[in-house]
Amino acid sequence: MAYFSLFYENPEQEETAKKQSQKQVYYRAKQKIQKKTYFVGSRMMVKEEAVDSSENLPSFFQDLNLDAIFLPWYDGAIPENIKELLFSFPHDTSIIAYRQEIYQDLEKPAVYLGFTEFRKGFTEAERLLNYRLQSDNPLQKGKYYLDAAILYYQTIKGLYYILKEHAVSTALTTLVPILAAYLERKDYYEFCLHAEDLKFKLEAIYCTLSIDGNVVKVSFQQSTEDYFGTVQKVFREGETGIPSISLFNQPVLNQFEGRLMSLVEKEYPKLCKEVLSFAAVSQPLVDEILMRLYRESDFYLSGHSLTERLKEKGFKLTYPEVQKQGTVNLQGICDIKLALTAGKAKEIALNNLLLQEDSQGAFITGVNQGGKTTFARSVGQTIYLGMLGMPVIANKAKLCHFDGIYTHFTVEENQLVNNGKLLEELHHLKEILMSAPDNCLYILNEMFSSTTAADTYELTNLLLPQMFQKSGTVLCVTHVPELARRRDKMTSLIASVREEDGYKRTYKIEPGEAVLSARAIDIALKYHLSGEQIKERMANGD
Repeated sequence: MAYFSLFYENPEQEETAKKQSQKQVYYRAKQKIQKKTYFVGSRMMVKEEAVDSSENLPSFFQDLNLDAIFLPWYDGAIPENIKELLFSFPHDTSIIAYRQEIYQDLEKPAVYLGFTEFRKGFTEAERLLNYRLQSDNPLQKGKYYLDAAILYYQTIKGLYYILKEHAVSTALTTLVPILAAYLERKDYYEFCLHAEDLKFKLEAIYCTLSIDGNVVKVSFQQSTEDYFGTVQKVFREGETGIPSISLFNQPVLNQFEGRLMSLVEKEYPKLCKEVLSFAAVSQPLVDEILMRLYRESDFYLSGHSLTERLKEKGFKLTYPEVQKQGTVNLQGICDIKLALTAGKAKEIALNNLLLQEDSQGAFITGVNQGGKTTFARSVGQTIYLGMLGMPVIANKAKLCHFDGIYTHFTVEENQLVNNGKLLEELHHLKEILMSAPDNCLYILNEMFSSTTAADTYELTNLLLPQMFQKSGTVLCVTHVPELARRRDKMTSLIASVREEDGYKRTYKIEPGEAVLSARAIDIALKYHLSGEQIKERMANGD
């Protein structure tokens, strides 16, 4: 069987991705506090317990809020066959180009409509075959098989002609002859013609229902109105409020439908026998390539839908230029989760990042609540989506190739693993260093915040050289400005403020020398929690 995938150019790339996806780093546990009530005598007591709230998602996926982007696509649970794509990074820039071309093809309305109709028809055909398995009436089983066979043929044929006319990507032009070969299989056309003929004859059967008290009389004859219309006139939902009925639209027939079906078999024995003989052959209607196309196309349609939502809000999207080595030049990026919740693009501050080819990364310092963590996330999201071949929010996006993204974001002390916060951080960082291949992006957010500034300085200086040894690029958000002042080949970025407006946060991250003050006093003043304000409130009895 020929190999085809919308994700990979060949099976070797797919196998590599599967292996890499299994080597991701996960949080050992993430806790949430759950309150439980119980009674001691007549007194109700409340007990707080730490419970595991972690999901089976790599730490980078959760830290970068990618779960908020992708989980809604899949109703909260990512399919196993998609995880190898989402949790791995292409080792070759040709894979990224391969996927970008597919997204660019989907921007053509005809191609997008073709895939939408393909998925709609395929989903309906799968439903019909599932009904066939559940049905206990042989003739109804046969009818579901006829409908599914015809629908598969029409769906594949429709996609074939659209792609033949409009597709230019390597993947979709490769798919065209595969679909053609499928449609041109020996006797397949005659098989579908036979199915359509039987379907037409079955659906040409008309009957008249006459209701006389508790007796329903059925007569078969040619009529301009089918029995569905006749029955619905009696049982329609209108001003009377009587609910309507739907016949032969579920796997198991009800008593009325079963009696009606037996009358059809008695009245048209030759046709029914022919339908049963046709369905007994049970020719496979699809193969693994078509099933795979059906599964994988959902990812691209969902991604296209996401980009269209962002465009409607006014965000500019571009396809990153990805080179094996080079600079990182991102202009006009932002956090996608914020972008999705924003009313318009102008409500969100856009940022830039420029890292030269010999750069080892950047320290991000500055005022508290100035957008440092959000900026780090936006960089990680942009690079990650770029590796998937998706267009990203940016005026310009030029990337060097990364073999992975590894993150460490500060978390609350976890009672579930019986370690202090610092020890748990060290365990997680050790696992990252052991698992990460060369040439990765590391995003570190406020490490070692449970220690003193001096200890954070020393521990960070011990950690970073090990990442640099693996040709890693590091984005480090830190509350210790001395780190940004004493390391070569690391860019210093700061969260800017408007001093004339009382150090108002602009949420812009710009190159600049790290400052000693994080301006936490501004936040305290905002919420009336400065030392003087607290004393005043206590004096007034507030």
